[in-house]
Amino acid sequence: MNEVIPGPIFESRPGWGGQLKNLVAHSWGRLMLILAIIFIICWIIILTINKNRSSLSYTPTATNNTLPISSPRDMSTIEETVAPGDSYSLVVRKIVTKYSTPLSIPVTGGARLFVEYEIVKYTPRPDMTVGSIVSISRDVISQYFAKFETLTAYQKNQWERYSRSVKF
Repeated sequence: MNEVIPGPIFESRPGWGGQLKNLVAHSWGRLMLILAIIFIICWIIILTINKNRSSLSYTPTATNNTLPISSPRDMSTIEETVAPGDSYSLVVRKIVTKYSTPLSIPVTGGARLFVEYEIVKYTPRPDMTVGSIVSISRDVISQYFAKFETLTAYQKNQWERYSRSVKF
């Protein structure tokens, strides 16, 4: 009564490497097709890389927003020159950091991030071409810092938590 029940029988077949070997070994036309596809993919990748490199290189040009070096700057505004890759938000972050750095009271990252958010949200966007100058009034920045102080403790805490993930 000890009857043996046979298990499944598996046939050994070549894996993907063996299948590729069989495909290439039997048909030169298929080999040429595969090589052509690989060549086209490499060509597209190289063209994309070269296109991105050319868009990253720049030559600064004078714009209407730049001021001559010898002209006196208005002390009631803080200015920042737009660099390659800068967004409006990043330029505003730099300006807010310039404003808050010389202050005698410590300014938290959450407060700076709140002010950046409010300025980006409620002020018109200036010309953001490379080399142009973005300026924001010190009064506007101080008003938004004062607005931050009116937030609840919970809201301030949320801004502080959010600021931990931001690189200033």
